[in-house]
Amino acid sequence: MLNRIMIKSDNPFSPRDFLKLTALSAVLAFRQFAKLTLPEFPQADKLDRITVGKMDVFERPAA
Repeated sequence: MLNRIMIKSDNPFSPRDFLKLTALSAVLAFRQFAKLTLPEFPQADKLDRITVGKMDVFERPAA
């Protein structure tokens, strides 16, 4: 019985318009976060990754 009742509203937005507006705002918000970039990664011949909890680093190699 309730399914047959059509509620007439004066809302100018249809569900489709609401989804379009939501998608547009999500894209615009994502573009703002996309502008936040990480600093440039250093370029060098030898770059290593430390994969253990502790690493001793020396200024010069031992004789």
